[in-house]
Amino acid sequence: MKQRSIAFWLAMPNFADVHLKPEVLARYGLPDIAYPIASADLKSAVDAGGELPLAMLLHGLQMSTRDGGTEWKRYEPAMSRLAELLAPDDGRDVISAAGDHWWVEVGPVDLGDKLVTVQRGDDLIAAIAPRDDGRLRVAVFRPLDTKSADYLTGLGQVSEALTATKTILCAEPRHEETLRAIEMAETLAASGEAHEVAIAQLGQGWVAEEALAISIYCALVARNFKHGVILAVNHDGDSDSTGAITGNMLGAMQGVKAIPSEWLEPLELREVITTVAEDLYAFKDWDIGEYSENAEMNQRVWQKYPGF
Repeated sequence: MKQRSIAFWLAMPNFADVHLKPEVLARYGLPDIAYPIASADLKSAVDAGGELPLAMLLHGLQMSTRDGGTEWKRYEPAMSRLAELLAPDDGRDVISAAGDHWWVEVGPVDLGDKLVTVQRGDDLIAAIAPRDDGRLRVAVFRPLDTKSADYLTGLGQVSEALTATKTILCAEPRHEETLRAIEMAETLAASGEAHEVAIAQLGQGWVAEEALAISIYCALVARNFKHGVILAVNHDGDSDSTGAITGNMLGAMQGVKAIPSEWLEPLELREVITTVAEDLYAFKDWDIGEYSENAEMNQRVWQKYPGF
């Protein structure tokens, strides 16, 4: 698909407006609007002879509607059509959608049950219901912007991790109390219960399984990193512990870019914390220790972390 003209005046940084040829619009049944394309993607398309993949068009629209507003309504018909064109030819009512670190089931849900919903104002985007095994089923009713998609895949990451965690936990002696706490957190997260009421049912976090359950609940219902951590630190209990645990889980899932800049900028010892975090990630590959032949690395790491 070739672009007709390009205007580099979009308010969104690193994006450009692309207008498609009339015959291309007619062939695919797309509305005649300006399609925002990431500059890096656009350069790749130009280098490839001007061909714009349909997925690239959809991703640009999803990114530009991330924060809602009038653009979402204006772009919705184009997003719906592109999603229809890109959908796999699969007649099944229920299918699985997965990435490297997340898994959800896509299919019908009973709207009469208690659900977690994703909405834009009064518009229902998606409804989420738990499966019997703790994983999630998602019914999608309108095109997903990237914020909604990130939210759903984030839930899929937590649920997938919890399934694996419970398997490991059940192999340990005296696991029953912790397992009950985790499963209660999962049930409450899918119940639609008011957050303050749900958290109160999980305890106050003064003992380990309560702190874990509150943190899992906050990670499961979090719209984003900020929302999850604020939930975790606002209850009548050991809220500094639950805030730290929730932040660890959401940070591992979403990365440092998910942390609000207004939280990072005044952070004391930010560079030291970043260095230690990067070293904790990398150290498994370091050739150090009593039997290491890499004396130079041993000495360098010893000076940085005496007594390792």
